[in-house]
Amino acid sequence: MERHAGFYALFTVAAVIALVVARSFDEHGKFTVGSSYRADAPAVIISEDGREELFIRSGAGGSFIAEAIIDGADVTVLVDTGASFLTLRESDAKRAGILLSPDDFNSRFSTANGYVMAARAEAEIVDFGPGRIEKVTVFVLPDDRLEVSLLGMNVLRRFGRVSFDSEGLTIAVN
Repeated sequence: MERHAGFYALFTVAAVIALVVARSFDEHGKFTVGSSYRADAPAVIISEDGREELFIRSGAGGSFIAEAIIDGADVTVLVDTGASFLTLRESDAKRAGILLSPDDFNSRFSTANGYVMAARAEAEIVDFGPGRIEKVTVFVLPDDRLEVSLLGMNVLRRFGRVSFDSEGLTIAVN
């Protein structure tokens, strides 16, 4: 028994690692270990005047995290009224079928952390809750320069009124 103890210890460690890795992917195949951004689709509510509105509950630190569908790909986004454009992480853009070469990263882009070279592209369709907009300018940043994709004002303006309170963010769907 003692001569097999090393084998049993190694087998136990391998089994634990396999279990952790297997549980590290969400239902869409996204790797989630270490990610502090968990998102759901925005809730649809009906306003007093009968119009559809999207509601996103305030998350950690008052941020608004939700799922958007960009050219058919589920993308976790931070709704950011301080961002001028829909800004995607390179990995999110790739999953959405926006394929870029290193030469495409030729736009100097200002971020909260300084300037970075970005690629300008276009998303054909952005679905956010029941709202859909087409032909949306996006900027793509390298993953190491953007922690989460940003849903910026070029998208929010096309949806309608945006308001927030202590509960969350409400976006009118035109």
